Amino acid sequence: MNKKFIVGLSSLALAGTFLACGEGEILTLDGWDEGVRHSVIEENDSTIYKNAIEDCKKDANCKHLVGGDGTSTTVPVATSSAANQNQLPTVSSSSATVPTFRSSSSKVQFASSDSQGAVSSSSQKVVEGGTGDIGTCAPVTNPITKGESTSWKFTFNGKNSIGLTAKGITVYDFEWNFGTSGSKASETITGLSATSAISYANSGVAKASVSITKGAAAYSVQCSDLQVNGAAITGCKCSAAAASVDITEPAAWTVTGCTSAGANITGYTWVGVTGEGASATHTFTEKNQTLAPTVNVANDDNTVQAVVCDEVKSTDASSPDYLLEVAGDQVPQDKIDVANEGCITISGTWSNAYYHPTLTVSCDAKGSNVNLVITYGSESAKGSGEYGVNNIAIPLGSLDAGAVSYQNVCIALTGADVATCGLGTK
Repeated sequence: MNKKFIVGLSSLALAGTFLACGEGEILTLDGWDEGVRHSVIEENDSTIYKNAIEDCKKDANCKHLVGGDGTSTTVPVATSSAANQNQLPTVSSSSATVPTFRSSSSKVQFASSDSQGAVSSSSQKVVEGGTGDIGTCAPVTNPITKGESTSWKFTFNGKNSIGLTAKGITVYDFEWNFGTSGSKASETITGLSATSAISYANSGVAKASVSITKGAAAYSVQCSDLQVNGAAITGCKCSAAAASVDITEPAAWTVTGCTSAGANITGYTWVGVTGEGASATHTFTEKNQTLAPTVNVANDDNTVQAVVCDEVKSTDASSPDYLLEVAGDQVPQDKIDVANEGCITISGTWSNAYYHPTLTVSCDAKGSNVNLVITYGSESAKGSGEYGVNNIAIPLGSLDAGAVSYQNVCIALTGADVATCGLGTK
């Protein structure tokens, strides 16, 4: 029987390669072959063709088809047409040796391993960790409370290093493993759908993994942990010592009020700051930085409750946003416009040893539905009005003879562009 080697190309650069050497039936592509065609062949048609020719020349049963034994053999090339653009290539099954199909830019080789044309991967890759090369998996809802349920989902990485496409992976089997903590131990799904709802009767950290397989190709991905909480932790409040702080001083936070019915609070884990017990600090490196840290509060029923702390903004007294100055024994009447989130520094000297008024900062703002808050340390003064606010004042401290220095008198403003602020006494 004559033996033929045929290569088909389409005008859209979708390359289908098929090979017939020896006798046997013609097999059509299944879903796995379609995944291979999209993940490898579509970007490597010319390379696959060249490599197939070279491999055929090296094979005793095939080389005469392409002139490998010195004879002249014509290799017909199919032309593109509307009728064949959507036609899948076919693979001939044979007992004869079939050349390996190779891609020079792909990290996976596909080879015929038996007479049925089975496809195997010669560079099988096991991906460890929650950030696998082909994707990641995680619980859809996290955390949950014991007795509740959540499904698990795989997120495909379209920029994976093996050239696998989103269409190609839909024909893979996803074998989910939930261990012994879930309502079922395992589940198998084809494609990227989420799992069914898995319930958890006990509190603690639950783990899951997924094995993604098709034929001999296999990938393993460890999912992000699921936190299953027990007895609820309530009432927590994480407060800042001051809403703003100079870069020469540390910002400070304290968490208070945490309770847990039927369980005991066992610890605090701070994120992004230096913490010990229920308190934490942080030193800023430049002005206008902001930070609202998180503290994870735990109890002895395996519950972990995340608590977000108050935000703190940094300032720099050596480079104030806005400056008001005191000189002599009179408080100046100068006013400055301060934008939202701006902070005022007050400096100078007071010369009157017999008069000790309380120094204040007072602000007005005009606009529509205006809300103005002035903060200094843990103190605040606020006002609101449909068309503006007037004389919103916050006390700073007593004016004593000598140097005057108050920092971080800060403005929070909505409904107006600026607040007009100045010094006063009472």
